Amino acid sequence: MRILRIIAFLLIFLGCALLGRDGLASLSEGSLRLLPLGELWFHISPASLNALQAGAERYVSVELWDSLISPILHVPAFVYPLALGLILMLFTLRRSGR
Repeated sequence: MRILRIIAFLLIFLGCALLGRDGLASLSEGSLRLLPLGELWFHISPASLNALQAGAERYVSVELWDSLISPILHVPAFVYPLALGLILMLFTLRRSGR
């Protein structure tokens, strides 16, 4: 449980860091702009993102990419680590009375 709690803290920190990055970028640009997960992934490793798209469209179906994966990649990047970290944190909380 202790390792899961450490992972939860790291994920929450990553989500907050990404949100802070979006906030600072929005202040400098003068308008709200949240970095989508797909754009962040493209900045980190464009080849793996392209490989995922090609593999999903070629070996599974184009509808899978269009209806499931693409909408996931359009959600702001801070949402996923923050949500997963909070879920892990709730999972590792000790119940009172134990």
